[in-house]
Amino acid sequence: MRTDHLIAALIADVPVKSHSAGRRALLLVPLAVVVVLLGFLTYLRIRPDLTSGSVWPAVAVKVLAASLLAFVGFRFALSLGEPGRSDRRLPRALLAVPAILLLALGIELARMGMADWQERLVGMNQLRCLVLIPLLSLPPLLGLLVALRQGAVTRPVLAGLVSGLAATGMGAAFYSLNCTDDSMFFVLTWYTLAALIVAAAGGLAGRIVLRW
Repeated sequence: MRTDHLIAALIADVPVKSHSAGRRALLLVPLAVVVVLLGFLTYLRIRPDLTSGSVWPAVAVKVLAASLLAFVGFRFALSLGEPGRSDRRLPRALLAVPAILLLALGIELARMGMADWQERLVGMNQLRCLVLIPLLSLPPLLGLLVALRQGAVTRPVLAGLVSGLAATGMGAAFYSLNCTDDSMFFVLTWYTLAALIVAAAGGLAGRIVLRW
């Protein structure tokens, strides 16, 4: 076979594999989210004061930021399984997540100032946050990695890392409905650390399972 024919055949094969990854993700990831939902409702439950006017705005911010991370991260991860089709806007879109949280922190500071900021940062659920968010993120991460194996990932570590961020968004969105630490000091510190843990695990897993 001539070289140009071989290259053409390889290029023609990429979309098939990529579409397979996308279809697999559309099946596996929602299934993983259902597993997380069932586990959440069984072992954690929604906090009883969620409808309180003093609580739901902060919870809404946490859920919004986490959901945005999940949505953008999911699209970014799938794009990494399609060589030549990555959207450069997606990495920049991820910056909207810390921007939302920093804006919420600014509002919190305007309302409450710096009084007791150390206590708000430490909170009461640091260990639960660092354990439960990764646990809730595990099924979506596995679903994404399995789906990406059907694609044509050329940067496995990055794909795994982004998959970890997307999975963290899904896990953190659920955990936010249970967590009673609503200060943005807490969220920016402990939720971010949990996201880094899952992203690092995803990057390591991607290096192993997504490598050609």
